[in-house]
Amino acid sequence: MSREDNANDQHEHYEIVSNLNNEDSISVLPGSISDEEKRALFKELTVLLTRSWEHNGKRIYGCSEEELLLITQFDRGTLLDILNEYKKFVEVLGLELVTYEANNDFYYCLRSFYYAPPELSEPELMTLGVIIALTEIEQDVTTQLLREKLVVTKRLTNYQLEEALRRLVKLGYIISKKRKWYYNYRTIIEFEKEERRKITEIYEKL
Repeated sequence: MSREDNANDQHEHYEIVSNLNNEDSISVLPGSISDEEKRALFKELTVLLTRSWEHNGKRIYGCSEEELLLITQFDRGTLLDILNEYKKFVEVLGLELVTYEANNDFYYCLRSFYYAPPELSEPELMTLGVIIALTEIEQDVTTQLLREKLVVTKRLTNYQLEEALRRLVKLGYIISKKRKWYYNYRTIIEFEKEERRKITEIYEKL
């Protein structure tokens, strides 16, 4: 997925990036890989790409490209060919292979087509929804603006907003820089462009 020109400033830190080949291209795996070895490799990839762990107090999903290269011992071109074939394999299962940039590296992970964040509370979902809507219409998202939209209107208390922001940071949905809120990698992973557009439309009708 390419970065949108009109939202480049908001998405400059964490965005799904397309460093796989075009999906219409033909991927050919090395002839030395047997079907049995490929099945074992796909099984290992599934384990790696569905894991999550804490890094510097924030949650990371999937596996970095650097680690995949170390584990598989493939060169980058071969790895991308394998990931292209794996991408088609998991799509049959209702899963999507996505990649995002974090910690100066590319990370790959799996996302369900039917996914909805199960761990977010109502105040957290409401806060994230407003952040998404404001970001998509290219407004600077400050804590003060969020207070005006959520606390002044009595949708949330100030305490609920502060706690929601804290949790969203910890879970990897948002990041603060120069007193403004931006998408972190997890918002980009879990909310595609079309979903963010729909959230913005709902917000504008409120």
